[in-house]
Amino acid sequence: MTVAESDPARRRVGLVGAGSHAMRNIVSSVAFLPFDLAAVADTVAERAQRVASLTGATPYESAARMFAEADLDAVLLVAGARAHAPLAIEAFGAGLDVWTEKPPAISVEQLDTMLAARGDRVCGVGYKKALMPAIVKARELLGDRVLSASASYPNDVPLHPEGPPYPVGTWLSDGCHVLAAMLSVCGPVAAVATHRAAEKGSALVLHHANGVVGVLHLINGAPVYQPSERYLFVTDGATVAIENGRRVVYQRDIPARYDEDDNFAAGGLDSGAVVWEAQDTMATMQGKNVVTQGILPSLLAFARAIQTRQQPEYGSLEFARQVLAVCEAAQASDATLVAVAS
Repeated sequence: MTVAESDPARRRVGLVGAGSHAMRNIVSSVAFLPFDLAAVADTVAERAQRVASLTGATPYESAARMFAEADLDAVLLVAGARAHAPLAIEAFGAGLDVWTEKPPAISVEQLDTMLAARGDRVCGVGYKKALMPAIVKARELLGDRVLSASASYPNDVPLHPEGPPYPVGTWLSDGCHVLAAMLSVCGPVAAVATHRAAEKGSALVLHHANGVVGVLHLINGAPVYQPSERYLFVTDGATVAIENGRRVVYQRDIPARYDEDDNFAAGGLDSGAVVWEAQDTMATMQGKNVVTQGILPSLLAFARAIQTRQQPEYGSLEFARQVLAVCEAAQASDATLVAVAS
C-alpha cells in the first residue's frame, strides 16, 4: 500500500484541523506515507497540542502562522467545508501542495477560485469512495462498458430552487462521496433529476454524458450505522455489485437452457460469480477501515501526485468540480431535469 519505500524524499507536511476525524483517520494514516507530520494548527489549542504530543509536531493556533513559520512542503486540510477553500488558496500562495477533505468548496463558483489560485501546486481532494478498493475493482472489471448503474446511500437532497451557494449540510458534506464513486465508474454527469419522497428519502436520476443512466437512491431513515451502502453496475452479460464497501461480486451469466438445465453451478470457471471480500482474520492492511473506505488510498494518491507533479485522477480540483456541480444541480431539481454546470 505505501509509497514510502519507493520515494526516498520524505515531505514535511502540516495538518490544519485536529478534531476527532483527523485524529482517527488522517493522523493514523500518515504513518503509511512518505510524510513527516511537522506541524499542526487548530483554533482550539488543546486539540493541536494533543496531536503534537502524540506525533512530535509543532503546534500552532493559526494556519497562517504555521504556513509562514513551519518550513512545509504540503498541508492536509481537515477544517470543515467553509474553511477549506480559503485555507487552500492561502496555502497555494505560500507555495504548498494541498490535500483537502471534502467538500473542497461550498459552491462551483468558489471552487473556480481555487482552480485559478492553484498554479503549479498539486491539490488532492478526499473523495474517499472514488478510491475504495471495491470501486477500483469495479472500474477494472467494467472499463468503459457500463450500461446502467444504481447505488443506495443514507442521505437526502434538500430542495433549494433559489440557486447556489446552498446551505452546508450532509448532502454537500457526505452525499458527495457516493456521487464521486458513481462518476469515477460511469463518467461525468450531464443532467440530473431529483425525486423526493413525501417525508424522507429521494432518488436521483443521473444522465451521464456518455449515455449511461444511473439511479442514486438516498435512503434517509435507514440505519446509518448498519450496512446500507450498495452499488450495482451493469454491463453486457455481467454485473458488479458492491456491498458495504467490503464485498465485490462479479456476476456473469451461466450457459443455462430454461426448459432443460437444473444446475445453477455450471461446470468450469468461465461463468457464474467471482467474489472478493475484505478479511479480518489477520492484522493486515486490507481489512482496515481507512483502506476499505478509501481514506488511505486518497492520501496515497496525493503522495504519488506530489512525486509525479501531476494532479490525482479521482481527487483533482477538476474532478471535484464535476462532483460539486452535480450536488448543486440536484438541489435545484424538483423532479425536473436540470443541466449540470460545465
